[in-house]
Amino acid sequence: MKLPFDFSIKLIFRLVFPGFILAAALVPAVQALLHVSGLNIKFEYLFAIEVVALGWLVVVNDMTIYMIFEGRRYWLRPIRDLLIWCQKRRLGRLSEIVANPPPRNTDRRRYSEAAVEYALYPVNNGGEPYVASPTRLGNIIKSFEEYPNVKYGLDSVFYWYRLWVVLDKDLREEIDSAQAVVDSTVYISFVSYVSGLVMLVYAGLGTAAGQFTWLSQIKLPYVPSPSALCFMGLGCLIIGYVIYWLSFPAHAQFGELFKSVFDQYRSKLVFDDVLDDIGCIMGDPTITLKSSQRDKNEIVWRYLRWHLIRDELSGRNLTVKQWEELMTISDDNRRQFELIGEDQLAFALATGTLQSLGMTEDKKQEALKWIAERRKKRAEEDALAATERKQTLQWAKIAGWWAIIGVGVSIAAIIVSIWLRK
Repeated sequence: MKLPFDFSIKLIFRLVFPGFILAAALVPAVQALLHVSGLNIKFEYLFAIEVVALGWLVVVNDMTIYMIFEGRRYWLRPIRDLLIWCQKRRLGRLSEIVANPPPRNTDRRRYSEAAVEYALYPVNNGGEPYVASPTRLGNIIKSFEEYPNVKYGLDSVFYWYRLWVVLDKDLREEIDSAQAVVDSTVYISFVSYVSGLVMLVYAGLGTAAGQFTWLSQIKLPYVPSPSALCFMGLGCLIIGYVIYWLSFPAHAQFGELFKSVFDQYRSKLVFDDVLDDIGCIMGDPTITLKSSQRDKNEIVWRYLRWHLIRDELSGRNLTVKQWEELMTISDDNRRQFELIGEDQLAFALATGTLQSLGMTEDKKQEALKWIAERRKKRAEEDALAATERKQTLQWAKIAGWWAIIGVGVSIAAIIVSIWLRK
């Protein structure tokens, strides 16, 4: 039977290390609960279970932990606004240094370091950097997550999983190993913060036990004095921040790997059949010819992710049902289109001269739909005719071969009869 995980270095980084730290901090609390409930479990067994369970809990809350560290959610608005202001000031200083490079024959270390930090902020489609997060980690992650969108119109969160399944196994293993290292820095920083808060709670309970009788009944084993707990809690918080700060280069390196995958392997993302379906829904089967690859990527993302298709005329995103209602052709308009003719109507649509045919712009979508229907019907008729011609040729070949065989048999029979007469 295959286990749901592999015993590898990735498991140690992601699950064992964070689980061990958090389990060590929660040992007194867990032992106290077991004592109250009357359960007696050996420490070595209990601690191993705690490591696995708490490590698993950290792993399954990966997205929530990253949201906190990136500053996307769960932050008080005043603190978030203050830190964003600080990040904007920092980006402004870096931009000023990068915009004024020193001469090449001078000391350029300050400029080089500023350029490295400057590149760790996300950029918009105009190539201008901006602050997207109140934390440095959030801006670093945003910088490489936005890269595929800015360069190729690929939403990285959506397309990453679709790209992942077509990559070679060895490459996936290498990427996952690199990601395990950066994940472990965030996980260990998080559990260090939690452990620090737990230590401070222990210290508070120890101090309050002398004032409240009911608190003195809570027995926390392996716990030092409240003053020592305060120092330990402060140490855990400092360690958590140091590890968080050390995670910046690791995330930046992983970001370069992440961007390289899109640079080199984005051609593996093939959605021609999806674009054909979208073209049929829009009544415009030539969408694959008119749109750039960037536009195609955005069209596919919008349709597969949200099941929406953009109407460029109105600038709205419409559902498939709304498109069907929009593309319904009235009988009067259908008769008018047939009188005008497909070629003349297509020319008017291409040149924007519908008014010369006595038609208003609001009939443009119906005209496109009518032309698409005609072309689709003609293509189906051509395909059917080609199939019939192919079948006719096949039958003709079969009949020809039988005729040749019949002639050969007749000639052979005549020769045999002549030979027998002799």
